[in-house]
Amino acid sequence: MPESVARQRMEGAREREVLLGALALLVEIGYDRLTLDAVAARTRSSKATLYRRWASKAALVTDAVALLAPSDLELPDTGSLRSDLLALAGVEGYFDVKGTRLVGGLATAVYREPEVHEAIRQKVVDLGTAHLRALLQRAAERGQLRPDVDIELISSVVPATAFFRLVFETPGKLDPDLLRRLIEHVIVPAVAPEPARG
Repeated sequence: MPESVARQRMEGAREREVLLGALALLVEIGYDRLTLDAVAARTRSSKATLYRRWASKAALVTDAVALLAPSDLELPDTGSLRSDLLALAGVEGYFDVKGTRLVGGLATAVYREPEVHEAIRQKVVDLGTAHLRALLQRAAERGQLRPDVDIELISSVVPATAFFRLVFETPGKLDPDLLRRLIEHVIVPAVAPEPARG
């Protein structure tokens, strides 16, 4: 079969099916044990087609990681940073526990595969904090943040803390009240302007 035909068959819905199968395997067995042969078996794909489409395991995983970030969530706009953050935390799919398991499965690749590390940084870290950064930037424009607030740093506090809990304290489980407490007791106090002195 010509290579162009094989590539064409791996586009669109079929390609997504393969990438999702790879992500499922990453959750189950991790990056080190993942092989293109295993992905082919899981997704009932031709091994030859997979090897033509992706030159390496890292290339396949890099494409799969692109599916992780919740890039299409609608940002709340209540007029208050606290209310916006609480509303965002309650959006279904904003913090995906399965996504965190996937990141755990990719842990070794972060250190060994620069290509995969960069994909994780862009799709999981940058896009994963984009919604928080946007809400904080909008609050700054409203005058609801201190001028010296480091938005990049603050936007990483919630996902970093939640990830730590999911990996080390309560593996695979996230206290539904954790995000609210982080917002009300950490984020909002850290960024709020100082009260005007009379």
